[in-house]
Amino acid sequence: MDADAVVIGAGVVGLACARELAARGRDVVIIERHERFGVETSSRNSEVIHAGIYYPAGSLKARLCVAGSRRLYAWCAEHGIPHARIGKLIVASTADEEPRLDEILRQAEANGVSSLRPLSAADVRALEPHVRATRGLWSPDTGIVDSHQLMASLLAEAEGRGGTAAWRHEVVGADPLRGGGFGVTARSDGETTRIEARTVVNAAGLDADLVAAYPGLNARAAGYALHFARGHYFRVSRARRTWPGTSSTRRRACPTSASTSPWTSRAASGWGRTPSTCRSGCRTTRSRPRSATRSTPPPPATSKASSRRTSRPTWRASGPSSRDRASRSGTS
Repeated sequence: MDADAVVIGAGVVGLACARELAARGRDVVIIERHERFGVETSSRNSEVIHAGIYYPAGSLKARLCVAGSRRLYAWCAEHGIPHARIGKLIVASTADEEPRLDEILRQAEANGVSSLRPLSAADVRALEPHVRATRGLWSPDTGIVDSHQLMASLLAEAEGRGGTAAWRHEVVGADPLRGGGFGVTARSDGETTRIEARTVVNAAGLDADLVAAYPGLNARAAGYALHFARGHYFRVSRARRTWPGTSSTRRRACPTSASTSPWTSRAASGWGRTPSTCRSGCRTTRSRPRSATRSTPPPPATSKASSRRTSRPTWRASGPSSRDRASRSGTS
């Protein structure tokens, strides 16, 4: 075997898996088709640390979100990752929406989230004078995190424990080995490299179903089909970011009627939204067009990988060092 474990994808999930595997003494190689980490979904989101309020009780999402948020806050505090427990308001805009608040509160408690606090209309106005609501819920454990610094810390930990990264290598095939494990084929600048590993972690994001199909897994039949949804983001107008005697708006306010609408197909066009920070420190979004086709990684800037190797490949041919990445501020 060339490596004990291969992680496909250097987003936040892939880097977290690589860090954990390396911490357990596993020999890890991260394969990423872009020139750096977190280029796709991990840097195209609102960077919110969710409390685990809405997911069905007992579901994997509910269990991972509730436990994961606590561990994420602890990780950020330990490693100096910029983050903040800004809290979130969930509001009923009309009396008709108030029963939905009761449902959300019951769901949160069923998931083990006991910190939600019911609010009256006056309580909501005291927290956010520009939000009109008949009732509300306050979630003190909802927060935000600097995703770039988070990913940089995970990569630094993985590399510090012996892990390596293959930048600008796109996985184009994988097959099970007769004696156990998998052979993974990656392409870079028209040439291919094959690496064999006992364990393969598929953290390929929006292409995870395609990667899963390489060794013969039917993602839909196995219950892992991807379901796309489009989020709606709103910008606070400059006139309403501050008011006399208070600080800038820094909380998230979510109406109970807010929803997401599924994309009908992968080919449907959408808008990528890049998180940014306004002058007053509010989390906002900046829209930009996103291609409907799947992205193609850029060609490597340095040496080419051989098509077949008898020993473990040398992956650190290109890409920024973890020290360079950790020194950057803001999101990727």
